[in-house]
Parts: sequence; structure tokens; C-alpha cells
Amino acid sequence: CRILRFAPLENADIEGILRQSAPQADAAARAAAIAAAEGSPGAALEFVEQDLGKLHQLMTRLIAEGDEHFALRAALAEEIGARPTRERQQAAVDLARAVVAAELGKGSAERNQRVIAVHGDLVRLAGQLPTYNFDPALAMMEIGALLASLAMPREAA
Repeated sequence: CRILRFAPLENADIEGILRQSAPQADAAARAAAIAAAEGSPGAALEFVEQDLGKLHQLMTRLIAEGDEHFALRAALAEEIGARPTRERQQAAVDLARAVVAAELGKGSAERNQRVIAVHGDLVRLAGQLPTYNFDPALAMMEIGALLASLAMPREAA
């Protein structure tokens, strides 16, 4: 059996496919799908079905701002829902991995090492999620903590 691998599409191409095949998706949902799809239009369409736009916005804010008072992590847990499907939980972890991977190369060597470590933690969590009995809110809080750990420390004014 041979596997045929296609070259990943550019984000603009995936955006066009999503506009045509999933016109109901708003800009936030498309941005989340594109971030997580890694060049695969099929994966992007699956992410649109999971409606992860708000999660994507919260995840990028956690990395940019941190979460000193846990408000963004709580919002992340609330957004996933009290009883999400396993597919939605897995899609959320995959999205977090994609958001973290996009951070690689944006900072110092030390920060890149933190990005790699956080990505590794998310890969482990993704592997455990299908077989462990995680509380969805606690799993999202863990994801939020990992993302917030990448926030750049603010310099004192």
C-alpha cells in the first residue's frame, strides 16, 4: 500500500477553500482552522466543524499576554464546554499545538527552547487525552497554563 502525500497548501489557498466550502464560518473560525490545518484543506474543514475560533483567539491572547489572574484560562475552559466530545477536545489540543508551533523562531534561543518544551507537553497531553479520564475544564486549564508560560515577561516601566 502506497501513501500519496500532497504538498501543503498556502494559507491563502486554504482561506479560499473555506470561503467556498464553509461559507458559514466567520473570520475567527477560519483563522483557527488555517492555524491548525498545517496546509491541509481537509483538516481545515474539520476544524471549522468544531467551531474553534473563540478558542484560537483565547490561545493567542494567553501567549501574548499571559494570565496572571487566571481569567483567560477560565474563559478557555468555559469555551470548550462542560461536556465536549472527544473530537472537540482533541481538536482543541491540536489547535494549541499549532498555535505554539507558530511561535517557534519568533524569539530568543531561550524562548525557542520553551516553545519546544511546551509543544512536547502538548503532544504528550494529546496522546493521553483519548485514554485518560480528564475533566475537560481541567484539561483546558492545563493547556492554558502551558500557553501562558510562553508570554514574554513585561519589563518594568
